[in-house]
Amino acid sequence: MNIYKAKDDKYFTIGCFEPWLWGNLCKLVGREDLVPKHFGSFEEQQESYQALSEVFATKNRDEWLKSLDEADVCVAPVYNFEEMFADPHYRDHKIVVEMEHPKLGKVKLLNTPFKFSDTPAAVRTRPPLWAEHTREVLGDLLGYSKKKIDRLLKEEVIE
Repeated sequence: MNIYKAKDDKYFTIGCFEPWLWGNLCKLVGREDLVPKHFGSFEEQQESYQALSEVFATKNRDEWLKSLDEADVCVAPVYNFEEMFADPHYRDHKIVVEMEHPKLGKVKLLNTPFKFSDTPAAVRTRPPLWAEHTREVLGDLLGYSKKKIDRLLKEEVIE
């Protein structure tokens, strides 16, 4: 799998693990001479990558995505954050959720990537405030006494 830069400075990735996919790619870009180098030496693969990079710099990303998809080549855009969050797949899969934060109002958070039918996972809490859980972490998890935590707070070792 390789990432290529298009004329509009946007990126896309191509994965041609099967020889027939590689053949489709080489045919599309008019570089059938690269077909035998699919599983070639490191140097041959570097030469192929350089040759394809030069070809892909001639058109915009979306033009290449359409052409490559129509040629039956495994291709996907490499999104920036704005593009990623605007993609319908991300919205449909609820990749981002909104929660209320006591200081920031509504905040957007990445949802859990796991989707289970019987035990659905979800974001249950907002991001903590600075030092919000200091007492719980030191006391409950690390076994510090209330007296020791109070002393650390007073000495400004912790907040």
